Amino acid sequence: MLKHVLMALFCISIAQGAQRYEAEEAVVDENSIVKVEDASASGGMYINMKEGTLSFNVTVSLSDYYTLWVVYSQPSDTNGKIQNLSVNGVSKGQISFPYVKEFVRLKGSAKIKLVNGSNTIQITKSWGWVNVDYIELTPYEETPFKLPEILVTPDASENAKKVYSFIKENFGKKVISGVMTNRVME
Repeated sequence: MLKHVLMALFCISIAQGAQRYEAEEAVVDENSIVKVEDASASGGMYINMKEGTLSFNVTVSLSDYYTLWVVYSQPSDTNGKIQNLSVNGVSKGQISFPYVKEFVRLKGSAKIKLVNGSNTIQITKSWGWVNVDYIELTPYEETPFKLPEILVTPDASENAKKVYSFIKENFGKKVISGVMTNRVME
């Protein structure tokens, strides 16, 4: 009962405002990361992450899943940049930072597990050259995947309609798998 009350209070406080952690307050490798003053950045400063690692020390009051948001700009490469993400020393994949000149909010990871108390979230250079203003944590909210009722192509072939009907009929019930190859088993 107490856990549910605490969770409700925690969710209310998060809903009123995400937990924000400024990049300039993160532990940084001073040799490869530059703190830049900028009035458009939260707190008047952001991190120009060329190399190295940003380590955010975050504290949560409940062990649970959270969504990680990153406010960033990446005006260097129209093809985008990728950085590595780890939580409490365990790799959690990568964050893809599309090209954008102004600071925007990006869902860095939809679902990360944090433990009650202190945690470390690290963004480590893979391709580098990303400006990070801050990260935010919000409670994870599961959003069920739904199939559209109709095909995108209005004049789809009969075979496409049959396959789509089969997929809709079995969605969430069975696993449909297939392999394409230019060699049939000999």
